[in-house]
Amino acid sequence: MKHILRLLTALLLAPQATLDGVEMVAPAPGSAEWTRSNLFNDSNTAWNAGVAGAEQPLPLRSLVPPVLLPDGSEFRTWEPSQPVQPRRTFVVAQRHPHASDDNPGSDDRPWKTIGRAAKVLEPGDRLVVREGLYREWIRPARGGTGPERILSGLGLIGGLVEDNYSRDCGWRRVQGLHESGGIKLHYLKHTLVRRNVVQGTTSADGLWVDHSNHNSRITQNIVTGAEGNAFYLEASYGPNLVDHNIFWGSSGEGMLLAHTGHATIAHNLVGCCRGQPVQIALARPLPTGRMVDLETKRFSSSDHNRLIGNMFYGFESRGPKIPGDMDNESDYNLFINPSTVSPFDLSSWLQKTGFDQHSHVAVATLEFSPHDGTLRGLLPTLECSRLGPITRDYFDVPRSGATSDVGPFLKLNLKPGLLLLPKRAGNEKRP
Repeated sequence: MKHILRLLTALLLAPQATLDGVEMVAPAPGSAEWTRSNLFNDSNTAWNAGVAGAEQPLPLRSLVPPVLLPDGSEFRTWEPSQPVQPRRTFVVAQRHPHASDDNPGSDDRPWKTIGRAAKVLEPGDRLVVREGLYREWIRPARGGTGPERILSGLGLIGGLVEDNYSRDCGWRRVQGLHESGGIKLHYLKHTLVRRNVVQGTTSADGLWVDHSNHNSRITQNIVTGAEGNAFYLEASYGPNLVDHNIFWGSSGEGMLLAHTGHATIAHNLVGCCRGQPVQIALARPLPTGRMVDLETKRFSSSDHNRLIGNMFYGFESRGPKIPGDMDNESDYNLFINPSTVSPFDLSSWLQKTGFDQHSHVAVATLEFSPHDGTLRGLLPTLECSRLGPITRDYFDVPRSGATSDVGPFLKLNLKPGLLLLPKRAGNEKRP
């Protein structure tokens, strides 16, 4: 199996982020909140330009079909619609019999480490990383400007992170460190994270979106077999939208929100995780609270989060863990269990929490195969109010009208075997 890591301008990995067994560290010049976006090297300039939807110096284009961000604005990307032709192509292939960092980095004489490439690559170059176990810190020596160049930085404004694949990330069971993930991203502003796949981690969360995230959308991702939380949204302030994802078989929570407020969790399928389907951790109050954005001086909260239209499978008696009396909301969710276990006690849950007045309990047997990406079993149905930014289901089938089906799939897509890994750019070679 060969993995190719696309060094896109749209994908900026934060310190200690991991992808395909590679630990990547972005250079951080002094400030923990430093950002580079659209040629703006000053964080305040970049922030104001992102909020204003600035089109200079890089032109923006719509996606097909269009995608809305949590605030209802259309996401537009400065990544070109056609692949950019690289200036030069280099190869890293750790397991090649003649691999060496003294080589020229060609296909027949590849480099052995990614770090060697990071010292050599110039703006406009492409790096192909082939199969191997790469335990190293990546420090790019230089960046660039324009859609055909490599950008580096701690954060991403108006970025598109899509069609990436991470498998068996993490290499040692050291739970106390807890700073790695199959895909880990920091400081997302007005950013779209979609159609990424994480299959298996060791002592690492699956998809981790960490610190200062605002008006970003995480959608149509699949995370299976994480030895940690399947999804983790940390230290963020809304609006943020997490929708139409498949989170399955983690050893921790299905979804964990910590120091996070004003997030919407909608139309996800969360199944067979050992922890809760969703846990919203209570943020510390001031003066010991955590600052979640240095630029706007915002402190953490756990309020005004919404869980709407999700499917929770195989959690038996476990429901979401949500702080009360903080204007959080949970409703129109489906609690599904197989007939071999006791159903979720919705009436007791409602009496205890006041949540999920319109949610339902259902009996069904579901199986998800991470190897072929197939979900087997017939999903039950329920309708909920359609949220404004949600205009399509997992398969990009339009959602219209005032109400829509809960879960990631419209009823017209429901059948005993759903293939959830259609061939898209970037995943044709997945096993």
